[in-house]
Amino acid sequence: MRRLGFKGANMFALNGAKLGFCLAGIAAVLSGCSKPQTADDADTSVTASALAALTTPNPNDPVSIVGLTTIAEAKLAFKPADEFSKGYDDSFLEGKTFTFRLPVTSANDADKSSASYLYDADKEDFRLSFSPENPILNYPSGSSPEEFDYILTAYEATSGAPIEMSNAFGATVKVHPLKRLHVGVGSIGKDYMGAIPYSKDIHMYDLALKNIKLSPDEARAATREIWMEVSGTLKRSSEGELLKCVETEKPATVSNPFQVSWQMCVFSAKIDSVSIVSKSAGLLAQWPIRKDDKTPGKYSTL
Repeated sequence: MRRLGFKGANMFALNGAKLGFCLAGIAAVLSGCSKPQTADDADTSVTASALAALTTPNPNDPVSIVGLTTIAEAKLAFKPADEFSKGYDDSFLEGKTFTFRLPVTSANDADKSSASYLYDADKEDFRLSFSPENPILNYPSGSSPEEFDYILTAYEATSGAPIEMSNAFGATVKVHPLKRLHVGVGSIGKDYMGAIPYSKDIHMYDLALKNIKLSPDEARAATREIWMEVSGTLKRSSEGELLKCVETEKPATVSNPFQVSWQMCVFSAKIDSVSIVSKSAGLLAQWPIRKDDKTPGKYSTL
């Protein structure tokens, strides 16, 4: 679980027919991900053409954001042939390393990133905030059936054509189908993912903060090209899982005519480091705090 920070609670605002994107680096936006695996692909663990780079013999070959998103969609779509068939095979992921470059967004648009910034022009205070996601803050029902803490690597939001539906009392409304997908790397269960400030006794990740003195021109330049870099290794959780996905659906009502399908997939990982970097300002923050950094009060947590 994480402490509340700058994140907004509303993950379901409509903004056009297709809102989805995969976070494949700070400069690139993908219009969609590769075709997911279906029952017809039951004889393979992944779609071969899209994931060839992930199935090489070397277990230390790095994985990509697009690759993880494709695998997550494949697991969600996979249906065993019958009750005697094994589930989705994700064993090839174990031990693979990664270094992802992810967006750092304004605090006003922080739902799509695990890191954000907030600037006070009068005080010339540039505040960076970072904390893992937790389903309890984002799940449609306000709680999740699973214990997840993760760094968001991909977010997709799709809206379908309105469907006319009626309730038992004859009231008819146009219902808007919404689909939300979160993909991330981090903790499945109560394992500590590493790097990030953490309260073990209550299993809660702190909100990692850093305040920097920047003039308005410096702050504006810093945010033109700013990103978070996350490095780590995919590893099995203490429960033996590499990838866990959950799905739920929030039915529409007359007063709230939105039918929300929520999907969440988390890859179990040991996070080695998290850095926030700007092209103009260089390294702005880094967790864990390096032992050779003795600057008093440079890093703080809530």
